[in-house]
Amino acid sequence: MAIRVALLALSLQSVAGEENGARRALMRRIGSVEQHAQESDKATVGEDVEAREDGHGVSFRCSPPLSHSGDAWPGTPNTASTNRHTDGGFNVALINFNESIAALGDRLVKAADATDAVRACGSFYNFGDYTWCNRALPAESSYAKRNGYGGAFCTVNGTGLADSASALLDVAEITKTRVENNGQFVALSYGIEETDPWSEMMSSMYFISPRLFDCYINSTKGPMFTDMRGEHDRNNPCENRNCYTVGYEANRVCVNNVAMERDGRKYEPLSASLVNRPPLSAFVKMDVEGSEWQVLNDLLKSPEDLDRIRTLDMEVHMFYNCNDGVPIERRVEIMEELGRVFAVSGSQIEPLHVNIQREFNGLKKANGPDYKRNAYAIYTSQGLPMEAYTISYVNRRLLKGDDTMSVQQK
Repeated sequence: MAIRVALLALSLQSVAGEENGARRALMRRIGSVEQHAQESDKATVGEDVEAREDGHGVSFRCSPPLSHSGDAWPGTPNTASTNRHTDGGFNVALINFNESIAALGDRLVKAADATDAVRACGSFYNFGDYTWCNRALPAESSYAKRNGYGGAFCTVNGTGLADSASALLDVAEITKTRVENNGQFVALSYGIEETDPWSEMMSSMYFISPRLFDCYINSTKGPMFTDMRGEHDRNNPCENRNCYTVGYEANRVCVNNVAMERDGRKYEPLSASLVNRPPLSAFVKMDVEGSEWQVLNDLLKSPEDLDRIRTLDMEVHMFYNCNDGVPIERRVEIMEELGRVFAVSGSQIEPLHVNIQREFNGLKKANGPDYKRNAYAIYTSQGLPMEAYTISYVNRRLLKGDDTMSVQQK
């Protein structure tokens, strides 16, 4: 009970914190995606290559270089004091630092370990919030091959994992096994704003027909209200963003753990969209502002639904919707369980922490060496926030080569 009271108090304190507005801007929202787009508009594969090492010393070659705006990165978060993106490593001094809260934050970082996906994927596609194991994706469209969306293609070219140093995958051979989608896959996107890059990329880069779900957005712009496909199809594909090559389905429905209607809004469980789906046939994205916890809690109880999900991309909100009956300790456990069922391919944790550390270093320089900031609602032992971040998963069956959907054509 004591830790729960402390967490609630710090949550309220954090909302009023002096850096909250700037910190929130680092999270996903439209501005973040637009910033990424501006940074990558002129970038094409082959122009520049950046070498990056993750938290296990795994080396990635990324072309174009990864964005540093707070977007997700592939691999395990590097929270070491030697992280080259920070000045002096990670260490944010907090008022009323609580070791029990920090232990929860450290568990979340540990749950984002991407060792298994790094070993078995070989290469990743990275854009904004998402890091996709290329092994899990269908064959790319010509638009994807020329990197029309401006993401980064990252290849594992060296590793600090002693037991796999000589077992790097032949990415070219894996690429040959990827087949074009012809109806065997579905893309389920929960939480839509005026643009939904995730579903756009599924449609235009991989020819997967997305199903969009949102019952809250009131804007009259975006795919929930405007036909963003037009006359496009595989023979007349999209050439720009904000466009869908294959058709999508817009549903004024929100995800919930039970089917219901409330205050004029309709809710359905994730299982309703997964029912009767073949194994490994659904790509899923959830950015539902704290409504994910009961959904995830139920998902973990259904081996059949877990088996149907090929990849899972989420923005998790540790302290949104705190009255849903899922306490913070259980939310941490859910993230740990997801990391055992699926393999993490990447997350926003490291770039978010880099930006927070830089922000703190500037405030410390301005206010003196003894400066401390108000504590976040949940943080690591280094004082870095874990309140909200994005994370991407891939089904572990794919990492073992058990992929029946790649050869199914409907």
